[in-house]
Amino acid sequence: MAAIMRMQSIELLGNKFRSIVEADAIQFKNQYPEFQANPFCEKRSALTALHQDGTLEQEYQRFVDELVFGEPMLFEDAKQLLEQIHNG
Repeated sequence: MAAIMRMQSIELLGNKFRSIVEADAIQFKNQYPEFQANPFCEKRSALTALHQDGTLEQEYQRFVDELVFGEPMLFEDAKQLLEQIHNG
């Protein structure tokens, strides 16, 4: 039951994320034409950088330390969740 709920949650997150990406592509088309032309390809490039750029983990940690109240999601868990949302 918990696994089904998690899958449904990831699916809902994925749907919301896709709608946000599409809205951002329209809103920021003049600032970032590549994103407007193919937002999901640009998202894939960002996910690739997430796995290759070691400084992003430090930036993530600084971000959650300053802005997250309570127990933050670990960087590795956040990367996995983003992959699941992207692939879902």
